[in-house]
This record gives sequence, C-alpha cells and structure tokens, in this order.
Amino acid sequence: MGLYSDASSGTDQIVGKRLRPRVLVVEDSEVFRYILRTLFEQAGFDYFDARDGVEGVEVFDRTRPDIVFTDYNMPRMNGLGLISAIRRNAAGRSVPIFVLSSEPAKAPRGDILDAGANGWIDKPFEPAALVNISRCLIKSQSRVNRRPKQRGLNIPPLQTRD
Repeated sequence: MGLYSDASSGTDQIVGKRLRPRVLVVEDSEVFRYILRTLFEQAGFDYFDARDGVEGVEVFDRTRPDIVFTDYNMPRMNGLGLISAIRRNAAGRSVPIFVLSSEPAKAPRGDILDAGANGWIDKPFEPAALVNISRCLIKSQSRVNRRPKQRGLNIPPLQTRD
C-alpha cells in the first residue's frame, strides 16, 4: 500500500498503491474547475477534471480517482448519468461521489441518492471543509473498502467578509 502525507496532522495515510489521493471534478464551468484545481493541488491531491458526464466517465476509467465531485446540470450527460455509469463499473462501486450544485432546487436529492451518490454539497461552500471531508472519506474508504453511508454532508457555507 502507498502513503500520502497529511500535512495538517503530520501523519501518513494509506491510499491504495498511490502516494497522493486522487480527486475527479466533473463540472462544465471552467472557472469552477480552475478554483477546485487550485484548492486540491495546494492540498496535495492529484487533480483530474472533465467538462461533462461523458468526458467524466472516460477520465474516471483512465485515472481511478479516490473521490468524485460532479455538477448536476451539464451538457451531453448530467450528474445523474455520470453517477450511474460510474456505479455500473466495478471500480466505481465504492468510490465516494458527491454532487455539487448551485441550484439545490433543480437537483432533486432523492434522485441523486437513488443514482448512487453518497450525498450533495450546495454551492457556495467552505473550501477548507471540502478538502478535509475529502481526506476523511478517502481515509475511511482505504480502511473499510466499501461505500460510505453518509448522506448529505454538512459542509459549512462559504463565509463572506462584510
């Protein structure tokens, strides 16, 4: 098993046979992909992204990420289609998948969970919380190697300065 360094705790965490955890972000907004790339790379993740669900399935198959974040509304294949495609793949059955949505009313949570997602995160959210929760879920997955039972994680909303 490989290790990755968790700089915040000074400990090493097991992540399959890789040295760094891998995150896949499937999002049609180039700006949002850039923001998440910066966030995850600075936190020590290997970052991969895709512009829609079709591309997301291809990138998932090629990279085998430890966690996936997907937008709900995207061209060609939406988040539900992506989740279903990943879950049909044996390698994707235990990978945590979360839907990121700026329009919670348009992203029916029951459908998201029925498709196989572990939960959802409403935009905007606190970036540090997203990284910390990602690390915890990946660490949990490496220990039990099964799909986590979380539903709708409580990630603090983005804090703004007045």
